[in-house]
Amino acid sequence: HRPGGVKESAALVAKSKEKFTFIQQKYRDLDGKIPGDSYWKYCNLWSNTTSWISFLASLTIYLDTEKLATKPEVETLLGLTGDTCRVVKLDIEEYLIGLTHLCNELSRLSVNCVTSQDYARPERIADFINSLNSGFRLLNLKNDNLRKKFDGIKYDLKKVEEVVYDLSIRGLNKPSVTEDQKEKS
Repeated sequence: HRPGGVKESAALVAKSKEKFTFIQQKYRDLDGKIPGDSYWKYCNLWSNTTSWISFLASLTIYLDTEKLATKPEVETLLGLTGDTCRVVKLDIEEYLIGLTHLCNELSRLSVNCVTSQDYARPERIADFINSLNSGFRLLNLKNDNLRKKFDGIKYDLKKVEEVVYDLSIRGLNKPSVTEDQKEKS
């Protein structure tokens, strides 16, 4: 989130993916210590941590592709596929909570993109968060932790939309006119 940091995202993604090899090893170690039929007995011990790591994986994938990280992609990055872990898995709730954290971080990124003079990215982030918000609204969430996190997406979307609105008022998010277009005018 520093000036010029957005332009270095490819290097950050590569460095981040290297760090996930360490995380994959830790999940394999954890998987080896849990009896096969005791997942639900112990899963609350690492659920919050897995949600945050799922967020980091989703952020890494977003910075690389600017697309939503699917649950299988996150599982692969965490090393929680069927062939590497027999007991530990990425629960759907952990994945969804990770996506809510992603929205929060992207709203912060949109503000910092403006300071880096990247005026196009906040609009793409707004479209992405709006799409995620629409997807979450389709879910029938009860009054639990995930519902509270989902409510936070609305505020993140509002924050990003304010950034996009400010850019449009100032005329900063319009596509730049190339020399060819100037000559045709």
